[in-house]
Amino acid sequence: MIVFLPLPLNGWSFDYYLSNKVIYDLLPKLKQLRVLSLSHYKNISELPDSVGALKHLRHLDLSGSNIKRLPSVVCKLYNLQSLLLSDCKFLTELPEEIAMLVNLRHLDISGTQLQEIPAQIARLENLQTLSGFVVSRQQNGLKVGELQKFPNLQGKLCISKLQNIVDSCDASQANMKKKEQIEDLSLEWDSCTAEESQHLTIGPEFYGCCSPSFQPFPSLETLSFEGMELHGWYSYTLPSSFSSVSKQLSETQRKFTQQPSFLD
Repeated sequence: MIVFLPLPLNGWSFDYYLSNKVIYDLLPKLKQLRVLSLSHYKNISELPDSVGALKHLRHLDLSGSNIKRLPSVVCKLYNLQSLLLSDCKFLTELPEEIAMLVNLRHLDISGTQLQEIPAQIARLENLQTLSGFVVSRQQNGLKVGELQKFPNLQGKLCISKLQNIVDSCDASQANMKKKEQIEDLSLEWDSCTAEESQHLTIGPEFYGCCSPSFQPFPSLETLSFEGMELHGWYSYTLPSSFSSVSKQLSETQRKFTQQPSFLD
């Protein structure tokens, strides 16, 4: 394992610097490298294509860096299990070939500027961590129903751009009720018109039907909403297990005219 210890650029600043010689000259020589952390190096905005030669790499941490895009050769790191991109605030896209990372288990994209996620990501059915899921408006883009492909998701999940769902059947196909290991769930809408927001509901196609023997989201601790006006909820009783959920409501565009019982 190699971790390059960060040196602050300005005293106690959290802006760190790493020489380009390390990235372009040293890294390509470390053929047996398995763990690489370049976290919080603000001068790193790209990776050289030579990183594709690190065939044994299992874990790549670029979190907090200024990386803008990942070269497609990263998708040839077939042994990669963890790809950490959290707080890469300039990252706007993922490689279309991401489905080639057949051993990927953990993908953290929280705090990025991703507006789309390649639809091919649905082929990575062994993912255990997928911190963000962006619903596409494009005909061939990623649909919320593709969440059914990830039965092993756990921890934190943020589903954004939910205004792009055009059919409630998509929500049903997502099979969210089987995501039993999700602990922190965030639902986000954006750019909704006043007319659109009037039709936003959360119903049984999302939560799943309850019975004495089945309760959805048994591990859920935090449920949050952002960017929607909750004018009314589907007439539906949530299981008692939701009473322990920590309710976090964003201050932006928040209205309740009919509060669901589990928020009382």
